[in-house]
Amino acid sequence: MTTVFIVQGEHYSVPGRPLSVHRTRELAYARALDLVNIILADLGRKLATDWREGLARIKKSPAGDESDVWVEEHYPDGIIGSTVDDSEPGDALPVPKPYKLTAMNRKRRRWTEQALATFATATGQTLKHDEPEIVGDFLADLMHYCAQRGIDFEDRLRNGRMHFSEESQGREG
Repeated sequence: MTTVFIVQGEHYSVPGRPLSVHRTRELAYARALDLVNIILADLGRKLATDWREGLARIKKSPAGDESDVWVEEHYPDGIIGSTVDDSEPGDALPVPKPYKLTAMNRKRRRWTEQALATFATATGQTLKHDEPEIVGDFLADLMHYCAQRGIDFEDRLRNGRMHFSEESQGREG
């Protein structure tokens, strides 16, 4: 039976959840350590040599409720579409390009957080506890807004993805 290790993380100031799939526990733990050290560096804390120890320090920080890293062991045999390429050493799937946490990208996150907090308050939700739901509701309401104003939402979404791709790699336009 094939075993894969899935690493995921949440960073208090970076949108989305990085996900990577690894062939071995050691590779997964190395990726988890990378993610933990990104968060620690952003907090201005000493880097960790063990991902669990570093995560424990993060959890004690003010960002602890909004940051996490975890490793899950999976047995994908028999699951349609799940494959592990054993022909090459290393990871089963490529690790996505790292997100560059620039000063401007921090500002972008803060602006968005302010907008989402305002939206959450207006809809009777709390950003801290309902964040994924609020993001989905906000996107749906943006679609309503665009439909009523004659704005092509899908075109604007493609444009936004292009901007995000450039900005997330530290290239400012």
